[in-house]
Amino acid sequence: MKLSAHSMTRLALVALLSFALALPTSAGAQPATGSVSAVLVSDDNIPGVALPESPVVGTLVVLLDKDDVFNVHLDAGDTVSARLTGAPGTEFILALYGPGATDVFAETPLPLAESYEDSYPSFLSNATDGTLSFTAVTSGTYYLDVYTVKGSGAYTVDFAEGVRPTVNLRNTHYINFGKSTVMNGSVLAATGAGLADQRVELFALAYPYTGAITLVGSRVTAIGGAFSFTVKPTRNTRYYAVASVDMDGYSFGDSAVRTVGVKPILTIPKRSKTIYKKRSFTTWGYIKPVHTKGAHTVYVQAWYKKPGATKYKFVKSIKTTNYVTKKYPSYTKYYTKTASLPYKGRWKLVAKAKDDGVHSTAYSRALYVKVK
Repeated sequence: MKLSAHSMTRLALVALLSFALALPTSAGAQPATGSVSAVLVSDDNIPGVALPESPVVGTLVVLLDKDDVFNVHLDAGDTVSARLTGAPGTEFILALYGPGATDVFAETPLPLAESYEDSYPSFLSNATDGTLSFTAVTSGTYYLDVYTVKGSGAYTVDFAEGVRPTVNLRNTHYINFGKSTVMNGSVLAATGAGLADQRVELFALAYPYTGAITLVGSRVTAIGGAFSFTVKPTRNTRYYAVASVDMDGYSFGDSAVRTVGVKPILTIPKRSKTIYKKRSFTTWGYIKPVHTKGAHTVYVQAWYKKPGATKYKFVKSIKTTNYVTKKYPSYTKYYTKTASLPYKGRWKLVAKAKDDGVHSTAYSRALYVKVK
């Protein structure tokens, strides 16, 4: 089971929260029940209060009211999904505990599902398989905890109970830098029928695949449950789609993660006017977008065709170095003056950019040369 990233923070705040509950209330701020603890204990820990109809709107305050706990009965096999949005600058979390839980501040048991996104909206994610829903294995009372790790403010929780729709997002593919591509998909019922007029949101996370997940946009599905988004990533980016089906008996559904690989643009290698066997010559070109100065992003592949042969055969890779170019500020120059080729005859030179995580492998068109 996935360990909550915020467990230690929560435990560290327990003592401070207990101290705050013991403080007398100030004049003019007396709660209706006459004590702070009488107000907070009802929804600040298990058993909490009954989960109202969706959406749930509330407020969290650091130290004073950092948890809102709701209880809900689930039968074995019930599937529930939940989505959280919070005030700007806050980090609010959703956590779902099972029937055996008695205290959301305890180290065990761990949540059965929890939201892990660093941005809103965030979704309740199954701790076992990462899907954006939870299916009860046993019948009983479950506890949904909304709590703050950072900041105070209002929140909204939308939730749905029922069958997960199938959300398809087309396979991983590659595009050239500066180009856009279309992400197609569909939302299907359990029977395989397309679900039209349903809301779909597309989310993105760019390399290095840490930090905030961004909302690309939302669409309403067309006939057959089809949807599409046009995206223009500047680096390798992962995408997934989430469908919110507005029909009784359905919960949220999410697609598999798909990656759009962005290939940099490489110009054809240039070279010295005359190349002699086993003598150094200069070769260079440009790569876009700008790459790290001094790195060895590009290698020039050398292919040789023997006399009488019909095909070129790979012989070696020539390492180049990245340089800043004032002439083309949006490009990086790849350059070496120590290239050499071991045989006379016909050669083919192709620049290759290695996959560095940020961008995918890319090749230039070929330069054909004759070595004397």
